[in-house]
Amino acid sequence: MKSLRRLGCWTTFILIFALGTFIFLFTQSRQGRNEFSVRHEQRNVTMFGGDVRIGEDEQVMGNLLVVGDDLTLEGRIGGNLVVVGGDAELTGHARVGGNVSVVGGDAEVNDTSAIGGNVAVVGGDVDLTGHARVGGSVRVVGGRIKQDPAVHVSGEVAETTRNQAKQQRETALAAAEAARDQAKLQREAALEAAKAARDQAKLQSEAALEAAKAARDQAKLQREAALAAAEAARDQAASIRTPWFLVFLRKLVQAFLWTLLITALVLLFYWLLPKQVKAVSKTAEKETALSFAAGAIGIVGSAILTAILTITICFALLALPLLALLALVVLCGWTVTCYWLGRRLDELVAGPGELSWNPMISVGLSSLVITGVTAFSWVIFPCLGFIVALLIGSTGTGAAVVHVARGSGRLSGSVLGNGPNGPEPDREKTATDSGAGSAAQSPGLPELDDETAGLQDDEQIETGEVESPPENGEPGTEVSPREDPTSQDEPDDLTRVTGIGPVYSRRLQDAGIDRFFQLAALEVQQIAEILGCSASRVERERLRENARELADQR
Repeated sequence: MKSLRRLGCWTTFILIFALGTFIFLFTQSRQGRNEFSVRHEQRNVTMFGGDVRIGEDEQVMGNLLVVGDDLTLEGRIGGNLVVVGGDAELTGHARVGGNVSVVGGDAEVNDTSAIGGNVAVVGGDVDLTGHARVGGSVRVVGGRIKQDPAVHVSGEVAETTRNQAKQQRETALAAAEAARDQAKLQREAALEAAKAARDQAKLQSEAALEAAKAARDQAKLQREAALAAAEAARDQAASIRTPWFLVFLRKLVQAFLWTLLITALVLLFYWLLPKQVKAVSKTAEKETALSFAAGAIGIVGSAILTAILTITICFALLALPLLALLALVVLCGWTVTCYWLGRRLDELVAGPGELSWNPMISVGLSSLVITGVTAFSWVIFPCLGFIVALLIGSTGTGAAVVHVARGSGRLSGSVLGNGPNGPEPDREKTATDSGAGSAAQSPGLPELDDETAGLQDDEQIETGEVESPPENGEPGTEVSPREDPTSQDEPDDLTRVTGIGPVYSRRLQDAGIDRFFQLAALEVQQIAEILGCSASRVERERLRENARELADQR
């Protein structure tokens, strides 16, 4: 009973609130008695008291609210129709664009009347006759619905009697009560579960604290045992210390093994790339100061950068490729130094300008000497060994860097004024006839660079032959190196160079360039002028590098 009384209070409040809302919405109102006529109203209309009749030629553009009166509609209402405390009758050609709501009265829709929305009646009946049309649904609470077969209803038709409404209300109240009881039970169960979980968590935390305390005690005992074991090991090591001469002998063996390993790597590098080693050696001889400075700065800078990357955890992996590249460049520089020192030793034995040893032998002997000295000083005094290795390997390493920079076009000319393209009197005297002729035939083009010429001189010295003495008593000539066999052969097929086709090949031949090494000796801008293309394309196609690789293969 208490819940029913509360429901009645809420229902009364809702009805009063709805009535006030309707009154507020329908701001324009008129009162009248008997029949009331409205013509072409543009706003909402509210009527109180008396019967209301809207004829066929009358219409309300907005909404219509009738309170306490009956309504007879033959005209048109553009919005919604609400009748409170009275009946609503739609007859003739009546039209309602929105919904029709009747509270406390009956609703009749006759003839050809049409309703665009829904029909809702509370406390009354609905009578649908003739050829009436309803665009929405028809719902009745506390009444009945009478519908002719010719009437068209687009939505559903539902009626609820007072008993049904009461039963539904009681069912809803019972369901709500059961839901509240169920929610109460669930809340109590959740509280019990939370309490049990808190107790379980408390027990687990106490167990964890006990386990942590036991682990700390165990770690303390283990640390004390480790300290005692370390102290005992130090005492035992002090009692059986290795004699100094055995330590010195072990270091000598280490230095010897390192010497053999590095010498083997040097010989392997020279065996794989002999021409490149000779060319870099020429660069080291001509620009010793620049090579030494570049090598020392490069080695020290790379070592510092590698150490920084190794210390940082995030970039530690980047130190591995940098360290590998540094080791490869230092090996190249060390091989160049051994090659240069081996040639000097060979000239000391065979005489100036004479070479009697195989290059592999001279490189191996020189590597054993300088690597042995460096390794011995390193194992005895590491700081002194690093300085010795830096002094010996900087020149060759820097020469390799300068040679690669010049070959890629990143370094043109010489910083010290004696670059590889500069003229050298001895080179002009020993240049081959074919190379000089080709350079003379193309005005504006420089002669072959000293790197290529130096490479040819090395090959001539190592494989030189003595010309046969002239016949018929003519004066003899001095011993001269054998000419480059490629100078007397047929011209190279320049189309083998990647990026050069028949047209570019013909332009190069017209300019006197018919050899791979001649093309490799030119500057980027000179090649671009001959081919009639941009210098950026020459660099992008790597014409000089491709020509140099083909020249080395010959």
